[in-house]
Amino acid sequence: MLERSAVSWWQIIQTLWPIAATMTPLILLGGFAWLQTKFPSRADLKEHETELRALTEQVSGLVTRITTNENRIDNVMRDLEREPTRAGLANSISDVRDRLGSVESSVRAMQHQLETQNDYLHTLVQQGLGKS
Repeated sequence: MLERSAVSWWQIIQTLWPIAATMTPLILLGGFAWLQTKFPSRADLKEHETELRALTEQVSGLVTRITTNENRIDNVMRDLEREPTRAGLANSISDVRDRLGSVESSVRAMQHQLETQNDYLHTLVQQGLGKS
């Protein structure tokens, strides 16, 4: 009984081998054809590489322009921060007004002193002329 089952397996393998030997390359060929549709060809890769280079150059140009614009914006922001605000200008004008007021009062005091000195001199001159 052992021999019979061994022979039957051998006969099955001998019968199926030509079919398997014919079908396996066809299945592999179909698999490779399917895989070929899933990946790009060399020509497609070169075309995409050329497009990618062009896009890379455009992006680097945009990065340069963005960097330049950011620097300009930073300069404008610094200039805006340096300019006086409305409140700062009002404080400065108030300080100038106070200083000008103190200068005017000092000038009035000096004018009053000069008038007093002129009166003294005038009195002295008149008294001195009256003695002679």
